[in-house]
Amino acid sequence: ENLFASSCQQLLSYARSILHTHLQLAGRRSTLARNSISSGPGPSLPDLSMRLVRVGGPSTAGPQRRRAGSDSNDSSDDEGSSVDVGGYDATKEEVVLSGPEPRRGAFHLLEAGCPFAAIVAVRSSTKVAAANVDAGVHVQVGDIVRLDDKHLARVTAAPKRKSRSSLLGLLQPSEDEVVPVETASEHGVRHGEVVLSSRGRQLLPEFTGSGSLLVFNCGTLRNVFGWRDRVLRAVLMPWHRLGPWMTAIGGNYAYAACLDERFVVELLEHGLFVLPGGQDIFSCPFPMRPFIFKMQEHDANTWRRCKMLKRYRSEFELSCNEDLPGHLRRCGAYHEEKGGTWISEGFIDVMVRIHRDPANRVKVYAFELWDKATGELAAASFGLAIGAFFHDFSMCCLVKDRRSTGAILSKAIGALLTDCGVMDWYWGSKMEYMKEYEAHGAREVPRAEYYERLRRGIRQELRSDPEAAVRTGRALIEPRGGGVATATVAL
Repeated sequence: ENLFASSCQQLLSYARSILHTHLQLAGRRSTLARNSISSGPGPSLPDLSMRLVRVGGPSTAGPQRRRAGSDSNDSSDDEGSSVDVGGYDATKEEVVLSGPEPRRGAFHLLEAGCPFAAIVAVRSSTKVAAANVDAGVHVQVGDIVRLDDKHLARVTAAPKRKSRSSLLGLLQPSEDEVVPVETASEHGVRHGEVVLSSRGRQLLPEFTGSGSLLVFNCGTLRNVFGWRDRVLRAVLMPWHRLGPWMTAIGGNYAYAACLDERFVVELLEHGLFVLPGGQDIFSCPFPMRPFIFKMQEHDANTWRRCKMLKRYRSEFELSCNEDLPGHLRRCGAYHEEKGGTWISEGFIDVMVRIHRDPANRVKVYAFELWDKATGELAAASFGLAIGAFFHDFSMCCLVKDRRSTGAILSKAIGALLTDCGVMDWYWGSKMEYMKEYEAHGAREVPRAEYYERLRRGIRQELRSDPEAAVRTGRALIEPRGGGVATATVAL
């Protein structure tokens, strides 16, 4: 009873996070949901381990191989090792978010309608398992047997041979083995016997000699919201310990369902972004090949050689963070007119709170380009800095004319960030219009390189703050209202 309670304590800690997400999806922003945001996995006994394994496969036709980030099964022979647990074959490329530090060959607890089992064992039993395999032991107490596509059971006693009657009524020896087993679920614990073939087809080889103490059969909730497995299997939870393992996530997006300030800060610190819009589960861009400028490794004078900037910069003024929430709303309205936006009130609220919170190292910037002749806002660009890493996340061009206000602002920002000591300027996935910026050193890089540069950059400090640099006239465009200094950097 104590063993069962200790094991379920750990299992229920995962369930709290799952419940929190489903409550959000159902629109029930309850106290329970809010409190469970920061609830991490509960403590486990030091000598016990619990592994969650999927029982049933995507189909009943036997093991199938699924590509990372794919909604459909693919029976092609991909290269690399894989783990076959109960009819589900996970390729080495796939990271499945089933624990605080995801591992391969598992499954996501948000995967809809998925039968799984919690298997509890003593950690030291791995040595015993290896010794038993070497000794050629076939079936032992603690081995795991698959009963059907939804249930696993634990062997509770040594097997016995089963005799078979011949046509003449004589008993003949048989290689079949009868194994006593027990299985636990929400309906209680049941005991019975299973007939094994001589080849042990009903045993799970991965757990042979594991000395398991308990098998508890569970199942995830049905997919009542209609989300595809590709999305559900890549949902990041507040209790995940983000790290380099994320570089193996399939596709260009992870997903989240929580805009808690601390969680969003952690996502930003690990190279992701949030696009909440009005959705309960929202995208977190994490491109396979991010488009970045290695600012201190390229000739900074390329920004100053921009013809449009030279010709028209005297017609504009520049400010920074003159009205961060107001200009974010204006940017959202601009994109809404273009077909849709993810800049919701929830997004604006969390970004402003993060910007104003001195407890984190994230600072948000709105660079605003003003038309001198009319006094109107001509363009605005938004980004955030963490240490010497700068993440560009949106832009709006409110004045469309021959002067190309968006290009002028982008190139003025590029020169400014270089002078301030930014190491990397990240633009997300490469779009068609970004090709011209390759002349300024922008390149697509592998995700692993991007992640490594990001983690190194956020530990460094900028030489100067971009907002202060704009205000004191150190940008290529003069500050709005004259700023502190009257002189502007010469081209």
